[in-house]
Amino acid sequence: MMKNTPITITALSCILTMVSHADLIVSETFNYTIDESVDGKNGGTGWSGAWNAGSGGVSPTTDYNISAPTGYSGSSSPVLRIASDGNGTLSVNRNLATGINMSPSSETSLYFSFLWARTDTNATNGSEAAQFTFQTTSGTPLAKVGINGNEQIFAGFDSTTSDASQTLSVTNNTTTTGNYLLVGKILLNQDGTDDELYLSVFDSSASITGEPTSWDLSTADDISGTIGRINLSSQRFAQSTYWDNISIGTSFADVTNIPEPSVFALTMGVGALCIMGSRRKRSYTE
Repeated sequence: MMKNTPITITALSCILTMVSHADLIVSETFNYTIDESVDGKNGGTGWSGAWNAGSGGVSPTTDYNISAPTGYSGSSSPVLRIASDGNGTLSVNRNLATGINMSPSSETSLYFSFLWARTDTNATNGSEAAQFTFQTTSGTPLAKVGINGNEQIFAGFDSTTSDASQTLSVTNNTTTTGNYLLVGKILLNQDGTDDELYLSVFDSSASITGEPTSWDLSTADDISGTIGRINLSSQRFAQSTYWDNISIGTSFADVTNIPEPSVFALTMGVGALCIMGSRRKRSYTE
């Protein structure tokens, strides 16, 4: 019986290694100097160079805390504030260390997530859009999610040949003071086969236990290009928008820190075997 125990412990060690070594491509928690422009800041992982925030109005703050759904363990303070406040569209962007080809040789899954909130007190104004956009390094939009001018959450693709060529899906209206976790998945396919974009939105009262079986939004389009940059933008009447914990990975677990049910079950099973082995060892030595 004692010979089986090291094997079981080794198996558990391997499973825990699989769970803890998530394949996270990009992460950013905006842990920078409070109220100082994020322009030129270069923390996080998976990036190339620093954030480009232009003329200002984009800085970390602890004045607002984004309430996250139950089950999600990502950072929520400090957060990045984009303070458009009626002064025109503000944006901030940063290049990725490694480009993501939207036309791989075989279907590839890309997941992303971020916390988002706003303090717009007037939901009737126009120009209130806020967007998270996957771009080429030259700024051509490839895919984007966010809030449109009608207060609706959307997900869409942009063609590399024409920015006006969009495939958009929209869902429920957002509240002006809502706190949200947006989680998305892009199925990247070869040229000639539609890429697929999925998005689910969780407010602070939600509970997340795993990848959705039915996403809130889905859309498809055949997009070519290489994702080389992330751009965050807020239009002038969106007032202040808040962003945090940007994550890009290859699984839902990567970007939410929520283990897949199969991995969780396997870990529990091996753990049970370890306990049984330990009990048998004590029985044998007594």
